[in-house]
Amino acid sequence: RWTRLTLRSLNRQVVSLSRVVLHPTYRGAGIATAFVRRSCEACPFPWVESLAAMGRVNPFFEKAGFVRVDV
Repeated sequence: RWTRLTLRSLNRQVVSLSRVVLHPTYRGAGIATAFVRRSCEACPFPWVESLAAMGRVNPFFEKAGFVRVDV
């Protein structure tokens, strides 16, 4: 069961990556993957989550080291 203390602790450890926008000219060059990987390495939070609507079509989050969790 979730308690207030448990949820506060979880919120201190998780951050959400909400959007990655890349100019169409540079798509497919691996820039988004490298950017996401380096951003996560520089982030002070131990856990980073992201929701990807197009994750099956363009799996650059998985290439950057994220783990897919399907519903």
